[in-house]
Amino acid sequence: MQNPEDPLPEIKNEDRFTSFTSDVLILASGTIFAQILTIFVAPFITRLFGPESFGIWALYGSIVGIIVVIACLRYELSIVLPQSDFEAANLFAVCILFTIIVSGITTPVIFFFGTDIADLLNAPQLSSFFWLVPISVFLGGVSLSVYYWNSRIKDFKRASVARVASSISTTGIQLGSGIAGYRTAGILIIAGIFGQFISILFVSIAILKHDFRLIRDSINFQTMLEGIKRYSQFPLVDSISALLNTISGSLPIILLAAFYSPIFAGFYSLSIAVIQLPSNLIGNAISQAFFPHANEAYREDNLSLLVERLFKILIIVILFPLLILTMIGGDLFGIVFGNNWIEAGIFAQILSIFFIVNFIMNPISLIYIILEKQVFGLYFNVINFLTRLISLIIGGLFLDVYFTLILFTIVGIFVYTFVLIKLLKYAKVRFKNIINQLISSLFLFFPAGLLLLIIQVYVKNPYVTVLIASVSVVIYYLYILKSDEQVRNILIGLKIW
Repeated sequence: MQNPEDPLPEIKNEDRFTSFTSDVLILASGTIFAQILTIFVAPFITRLFGPESFGIWALYGSIVGIIVVIACLRYELSIVLPQSDFEAANLFAVCILFTIIVSGITTPVIFFFGTDIADLLNAPQLSSFFWLVPISVFLGGVSLSVYYWNSRIKDFKRASVARVASSISTTGIQLGSGIAGYRTAGILIIAGIFGQFISILFVSIAILKHDFRLIRDSINFQTMLEGIKRYSQFPLVDSISALLNTISGSLPIILLAAFYSPIFAGFYSLSIAVIQLPSNLIGNAISQAFFPHANEAYREDNLSLLVERLFKILIIVILFPLLILTMIGGDLFGIVFGNNWIEAGIFAQILSIFFIVNFIMNPISLIYIILEKQVFGLYFNVINFLTRLISLIIGGLFLDVYFTLILFTIVGIFVYTFVLIKLLKYAKVRFKNIINQLISSLFLFFPAGLLLLIIQVYVKNPYVTVLIASVSVVIYYLYILKSDEQVRNILIGLKIW
């Protein structure tokens, strides 16, 4: 085992971090383009489709998401782990097989119980679209399989191009249909399905072109069974953990619709879409690129440095803009999306601080998979599910949506912070560096936050508030690129800055 103090592993880890950053930027480039397109058309779409349509769309997506997370029985994660491509190809085949089985089982369940589920969610109109659920589940399982295969071979350009194509297809259908007068939740659902199909098509064509012979010649039923047994902790432990985690993420949409109406689910879905914009721009790319690099770093006992630097990047990306959002959410949403969505902006103000912790923990949570501590992940997701469920039900019983969201936020911050600390300990990071980075980022926010507070109290003009906030965010990122030597050196090394 290499000594972390020896200079040679340090150099090797520098190379890995630079490679990791390069992969993130490749993935993020396509994602950023896709998100810019989404951001550009969002003000038009929110004026064409009302909060109720967004709420029904969000409910449909929540139901599909809960099923998709176990479509491959979590064997998609195992594709990255083996050193042998032969073994990985058989695990890829295992994922496709289980996707077919799970989507097939979904069909009779939806047929017999779809109406009852829609009524329970206080959204009877949702039952009209349930026949699409098995299709969405199948596409979701295939998507997981092909994207993790791309993560394994680190051909991230495929995923980047696919995201662009998916975004163009989805937003094009939504915008075109809305302008033509077709402004129902069904259009939003169908557009999402078509966008996902286009994404899979782009990646699958590349796989068929470059990797089909490898996968075809490698697949062996006996090896598939061996892979199922070797990674049995994924369906037996991690699938339960992931299912609980996904249900936890869907609980606010489901219970806000059940206790109040689908309109509130629509407000929540738009607020989350804006809050998670940094995650969609770069966070998901970080997670996808971090997984294989962290797996290699762990094998060489160099995981701690990679995680510390990852934490720094995450803090730099997320802390400042979401703290700004806590101050201007209502004004921002009213100006950008229309007065019908001011309520969603208030939701965003309440939820933003929790999602700072959530953004940081999402890629770092892959540590427990790399260390094969699936039981820890299960414990966390059980606690997360129960605390979210209890907080949302208590808030719902009081019939006060703001109280519900505040309670949900407080509980989420406490649980996620506790688990994040445990994960950082598993990675053996130096907490002094983590704390210093957090304090430094908070210090940078203070002047902008104070200025916005003064403007809100004395000027009371939402347009001025949003303008100053936007300029502050731009100045912040420019300052980071200019003053942070580590970030700048990485970008210079990649010949991007």
